[in-house]
Amino acid sequence: MCLAAAVVLLALALVLKPRRKAPCLPPAGEVIQGDAPFRFAVVGDSRRNATVLRRIVKSAEQDGARFLLHLGDIVNRPTRQEFDWVLDTLSGLDSDLPFYAAPGNHDIVETEEDPELRSRFYRAAFGPRQYWFACANCLFVVFDDSNAEYTAEDLDWLDRTLAGLRSGYETCFVCMHVPPRDPRPGHSHGLGKRAPELMAVLKKHDVSAVLAAHIHTYAEDNIDGIPIVITGGGGSSRVEPILPYHYVLCSVEGDGSFQVQKKEIGNPLNVSLAGYLFRAWLPTDGLMLLAAALAAAGLLLAIGRSDRGQAAGTEADAG
Repeated sequence: MCLAAAVVLLALALVLKPRRKAPCLPPAGEVIQGDAPFRFAVVGDSRRNATVLRRIVKSAEQDGARFLLHLGDIVNRPTRQEFDWVLDTLSGLDSDLPFYAAPGNHDIVETEEDPELRSRFYRAAFGPRQYWFACANCLFVVFDDSNAEYTAEDLDWLDRTLAGLRSGYETCFVCMHVPPRDPRPGHSHGLGKRAPELMAVLKKHDVSAVLAAHIHTYAEDNIDGIPIVITGGGGSSRVEPILPYHYVLCSVEGDGSFQVQKKEIGNPLNVSLAGYLFRAWLPTDGLMLLAAALAAAGLLLAIGRSDRGQAAGTEADAG
């Protein structure tokens, strides 16, 4: 019995072992070809719900989005297996929609002090934790505040990037995981005391809007004249105000003006959860170790039975 179970577990581990997928890299430091007007989609906090993410990708593609920007919490735990599972999910989609990302607090190893070490699994899958790219008349700057903090070096990078590039574009979006503040009364899932210093840099460079996630709902805010759009309805557990799963579709015009629209996709059952549990939550190495342990137990049990059989035969002969 143990030996049979070991064979089944070993086969399961080999079949379910996530294949190493090519990283899904953004156009860091590049200008995407094409003119305005154009549309792009924004989603956040999908984590272990590939069902919702698939629907969002399909809907965004139908909306004519030029690309999809994921603002973090792409995985539930920062492990290689989970990032491989997401890459496998994305590569399995029948879609040519480009996928760009920003790190969230679930995407990093929070116990690491060095931001580069902290984001090592994320960077292996989705590229640099901070970068800029441009599309038509828009500048996009991805800023890493994934653990509701940022370093002085990171803020200096943001300041220098905006100083060097902002004037060349009609519109500028700064994209991050944690919003500067939580606009819901009585809640505090924002940057808190770190927000004013960041907002001073954004205001200094006339940033058009901030796009953020982290709060698992949809909300809008405005700080010092800068609109803040929060979208965290990509598949994780929802918080007040509880809304259907959603993403944001942003339309940019030729003069640089833009509009955002919340696009609801309903509340589909997460049919991808079982696959996630096997492919990401249960490490393949653990399955193989369990298979080996069961095989060893089966072998010892077989040896024990053989010894008892020989002993019984000897006693019978002696009688």
